[in-house]
Amino acid sequence: MLPGSFSATFIAGTVREITDDGQGNLSGTGGTGTIAYASGEVVMVLSATPSGGIAYSWDRGAVDSGALAVSSDGSGMATFTIPGAPFKPGSVRVDWMTTRRQAAPAVNWSVIEAGNVLPVYDGYRDIANVANDNGNGGWQGGRAGTINYTTGQVTLQVAALYDYVEYTYSNRSKGLNIAPRATEPVLVTTNVQMRESFGGTITHLAQADSVSTDPQSASQPQPGITVELLPGVAEPIVPGSLLFSWNGSTYCDRSGILYRDVASNTNGGHGGWHRQLCRPHGNAQQLRRQRLRCCERAGLPDGGCGFQRDRCHLTHARCASTCRQHAGDRKYAPIPPRW
Repeated sequence: MLPGSFSATFIAGTVREITDDGQGNLSGTGGTGTIAYASGEVVMVLSATPSGGIAYSWDRGAVDSGALAVSSDGSGMATFTIPGAPFKPGSVRVDWMTTRRQAAPAVNWSVIEAGNVLPVYDGYRDIANVANDNGNGGWQGGRAGTINYTTGQVTLQVAALYDYVEYTYSNRSKGLNIAPRATEPVLVTTNVQMRESFGGTITHLAQADSVSTDPQSASQPQPGITVELLPGVAEPIVPGSLLFSWNGSTYCDRSGILYRDVASNTNGGHGGWHRQLCRPHGNAQQLRRQRLRCCERAGLPDGGCGFQRDRCHLTHARCASTCRQHAGDRKYAPIPPRW
């Protein structure tokens, strides 16, 4: 991908755009992010939720790749030369592996009683590393090192420092008159700074300065959104009680179907709206109390909801909230919708 050629546009109320600065940074009215030109990887944090998909455009050129065996010094720095220079600034990427030591303690009472040393399980884990140049002779993310685009010579910190947690044990008294054990083990942790172990091989991607490019474009449809409303809860949602706002619109459910932006004064909205009714139960005095509570929670004056005899004709956007609050004590129960 040619540095400085990337653009992403989408609509969220107005047209919004994100472009790159040629040094791996993304910014604009559409949000912020980063881009790796050699691999084409883009990370964006959007300023608003798109109402549709996202359109992309960029210039593409060939990328040279390869692998090199290199070594690092005591400070974790490696020096090597990537073949094929000169390179386009911002088009270089280097990948490599390092190893870190890690430990995990284990308390075993049988070992303690036998008088042996408590076990600490020690092991290693592999770390995948990547460095993209910043288009200005350095590396993104503040990683130490430089790159000469004309000669291809690189210095790069390939082994960083990290904190290794060292585990040891001590004993402490359990107090008097406690049998059979008078002491118990105490875990002691100590942070020890260590340096990663470098694997000795790097892979590189880079775009030659003389490479020709051609314009490219692509579009990304807006994916469906799944919201877990009741994670870990066994109780179901009361039908007709769901009401939420997202991306500037209000949604409510009717018989398992979500409707958007139902007007509170006409009960109409986008595409085939119908009225959801709520039926209260009880004698006249109970109905009076329910009407007052219904109107109060709907934000309407007494009788403003059109409460008549045995039916509450609240618009659904308000009725849904009221039904939800009353559903637990069964004072209101949803009935089938009426067109």
